[in-house]
Amino acid sequence: MALEGSLFFGIYSQTKQYLQGGVQSGAPRPQVVIPSAAFSGAINSFVLGPTELIKCRMQIQGTDSLVPVSSRYSSPLDCALKTLKTEGVKGVFRGSGTTLLRESIGNATFFSVYEYMRYRMHSYIKPASSDYSHLIEIGIGVVTGGVSGVA
Repeated sequence: MALEGSLFFGIYSQTKQYLQGGVQSGAPRPQVVIPSAAFSGAINSFVLGPTELIKCRMQIQGTDSLVPVSSRYSSPLDCALKTLKTEGVKGVFRGSGTTLLRESIGNATFFSVYEYMRYRMHSYIKPASSDYSHLIEIGIGVVTGGVSGVA
């Protein structure tokens, strides 16, 4: 999760900064936010695809499953190595196309809602001179992050 979050936000912010050309505009620009977020999701999917596959394979091998005991995995590393051995690199990335779509579209949606809501909330709430500006900023972050995650 730490790697996913680092990639998620790091690639987005760096791509957004590159596409803006260093110019910080007030209002979020869809032509910057959407490609930056989609690119972030695409890169993230290369990490998530194999980990999702391994997670799913580990989950379906429970004691009540029809998977024979001889083909069960002893650990996630064992699962990855057996998958590589039997199916090759292509097997490790099985289902990654769907993950790519989910992450690209999901990130574009998340960051579009996040950036727009954050901009709108800041335009209505002027915390600059308030003693509570840090709390207001945290509250805006919590609300915009939560609503964006739901979207």
